[in-house]
Amino acid sequence: ILRNPIDRAWSHFRYSLRNKNPIPEITNSKIIEFINSDAQLIRGNYIKTINNYLSVFDKKQLLICFYDAISDNPKLLLKNIVKHICGNKKVSFDNIDYKIKVNISKKINFTDEINNYLKKMYHDEIKELSENYGGYFTKWYEETYNLKSTNKNRSLLPTFKVL
Repeated sequence: ILRNPIDRAWSHFRYSLRNKNPIPEITNSKIIEFINSDAQLIRGNYIKTINNYLSVFDKKQLLICFYDAISDNPKLLLKNIVKHICGNKKVSFDNIDYKIKVNISKKINFTDEINNYLKKMYHDEIKELSENYGGYFTKWYEETYNLKSTNKNRSLLPTFKVL
């Protein structure tokens, strides 16, 4: 499940503070240090991650899902995942409460400096994903950078398969 890498990095930082009460004083330099850590960087390199999976698994086995679809279209997202795993087996989704939130991070707003740092850091990655695949990647690119993508695929399907 992929999320706009800027939002994912910020959420990851906030989640790292989940057991800290009270939250320690946080400087931009400490946040940037976290953002540049190996553990954080590897999670945001989607092109490398997709290629790593494709080096081991056939592309038919890989289903890429979007975090955005958890709120945009949760039922279809879940149906696509179940279909990918189970084929056409009948599964009921009637008793699922799609509004329950788990693993909620602490609410901390990031500064313009951190936002700009992340935008610069992930620009090329998001642009390449948009150009190659469209969909949510294009939404991320256009909303984050206020630029038009060359990819005309604006379909916000909750999942896609690599072609």
